[in-house]
Amino acid sequence: MNRFAWIAVLTTALFLILETPGASQFQDKDVKKTLEVRVRFHSDWNVDTEGENNTGSLELNMKGILEYNAGMSSLPRGMMTVMLPYKIKSMQAFYTYKQRITDKDPQDCSSLIADYNDSGTMTVESVPGPGDLMVHQLGSIGRLTKMSQMAPPEAQKFLHDYYDFFLVGPDQEIKGRRRSPQDCKEMVDHTKRLKPCDLEIRFLMDEDGAMSGGANWTTHIDSGNPFLSVKVSNLPREMEPESFSPKNEPGNVRYNLSWEIKEAVALTIQRKMGEDWVDIDSDESLKDITVGERIELRGVVFPEGKTMNSPQWSIDGNNHQNIIKKYDASNAQARVIPITDAELNKEEIVFFWYRGEQGKVKLQADVDGYSYDKEVPFQIQRPDYSVEWENSQNSKIDDFIEGDDIRGKWPQDNWPPHPPQYDQFQGQKLRGLRYDGILFTCTLESDTPGETQWVQLIEDVQKISTFDENFASTPGEKRLDKVYPCARNNSFFDAPGIPINTANEKGYQSWRAINDFELYIMFRPKGRTQAETEKNEWVPVKLIKWSWGGEMRRNDPQSDWYINSSTDSPRLDGGTLEPFGENEPTEEDTEEYPTWSSSNQKPGLADKKSRKDNLCASRCARRSFGKNTHSAWI
Repeated sequence: MNRFAWIAVLTTALFLILETPGASQFQDKDVKKTLEVRVRFHSDWNVDTEGENNTGSLELNMKGILEYNAGMSSLPRGMMTVMLPYKIKSMQAFYTYKQRITDKDPQDCSSLIADYNDSGTMTVESVPGPGDLMVHQLGSIGRLTKMSQMAPPEAQKFLHDYYDFFLVGPDQEIKGRRRSPQDCKEMVDHTKRLKPCDLEIRFLMDEDGAMSGGANWTTHIDSGNPFLSVKVSNLPREMEPESFSPKNEPGNVRYNLSWEIKEAVALTIQRKMGEDWVDIDSDESLKDITVGERIELRGVVFPEGKTMNSPQWSIDGNNHQNIIKKYDASNAQARVIPITDAELNKEEIVFFWYRGEQGKVKLQADVDGYSYDKEVPFQIQRPDYSVEWENSQNSKIDDFIEGDDIRGKWPQDNWPPHPPQYDQFQGQKLRGLRYDGILFTCTLESDTPGETQWVQLIEDVQKISTFDENFASTPGEKRLDKVYPCARNNSFFDAPGIPINTANEKGYQSWRAINDFELYIMFRPKGRTQAETEKNEWVPVKLIKWSWGGEMRRNDPQSDWYINSSTDSPRLDGGTLEPFGENEPTEEDTEEYPTWSSSNQKPGLADKKSRKDNLCASRCARRSFGKNTHSAWI
């Protein structure tokens, strides 16, 4: 029976089937709307002629998505369909082409005639027509209607579930070299056009509806290049006389083609907002975040019932230096806790960006033995602060704190949660050499609502003399000054000093202190609720550096203390002690977190006279400086 005859028989059978009552059992809900495709094609050859040897290979790997073309189906018109058409939505192909042609008798020429070795990617476009994949359901519909036996015997041969799949890619420029036409001893750059993708697959569907398969065959050519346009089929001969094109015969060209067409797997990323998980692609605002904002993500695979294996998160291209897991800070210590590899291998992840302008999150996972990935870009906003300060030009010997005009401008609601006693030390009223104070104020200039707190670190150097000994301390590590945080809201006041109370008790003759401070402004973005705000993280935004130094003396144990304000009084670090008020603060943007440890104790005093004196100095240091010198007063 020729092709036209079986088409006529088949048309009669379809008419009987489609007019059968109950045909509407097959509905649109039974159609998979999106399919996923993976195709691999390989060909290699070794064509040996009397004068030349031609060897080469083509490797082609394709992956893409097909969408159901409902407009070309009969389902929208309320009829059963015998054909489900799918069009290519996106299809990428990666090819590698190699070819080498040599001359068996080159004489005075180069033995190499041509050499090509090139690879690249291309987009496989949809072909004209209702679909690139045509799923024919003749057998299924016949079984649904229970009328397949009513079709003529000749027609029953054609009642099969099968599919036609066409993949045609554009021509590619293949780079290589060949003999020069002017001088056969020379090789010159050359390109040739090649269509690496021209495939047709006509195959029966499995009983469970699966569309996957493979084919291996060989063919023979006497010379030239092999055919790279191929067609495979396992349909009955009544429907497709030839199973392979080029034809299957022993030869010098090998072909291997494999494919899988299945319901599409989608890997998506969701973000937790409040108590709900939201697909991050459903709302672009979910990708606009502020430094310190809690980012809680999870990977989800569709369709339901699929299992995601071996998830792997990558943030900013595996450069996780812009994120943290947590900033763990207290009076005892402060540390930045990083994301661990184990946390990057879970379905859910929580982190905070603290710097950067653009972020990128990528999730990779295995589903059904294949690797999938999903990438999401983020825009990162950072607050902009301006900083001002009002600082006194004076230090004096007086009662601590009382009568300070600058301190009086500091609102009490900006004080830390548990402020130190500013005018008492061990139950005594404090008096001594003290700075009149400095008040820092910041203003949030950008539209990034949030909270502000202040954190101050101190590094100090001291020199103390009794009436018979001298002791000096060397700079130690920076450590927390007083409490964490030292202030909240938009201002912070400080007034370091040296207490006479302690100096009298220890019998000092002079006491010099040089204090260098690092004051951080930290920001925490505001959430929709206070609970959300508290889940966000503090981020450093400004660093202010300032210092204070002073020295007080007395001539004998019964004399009054006075200020030694000599400008040539040397600093212990090699510089000089600047006059009060002339060392202005500096401020700069920062992205580095302040850290400290409970091991950052007060630097010990080191006597310059002798080893014996050093031992004494160390004991004296423990007695005199068991507490943070600056934390006892401001």
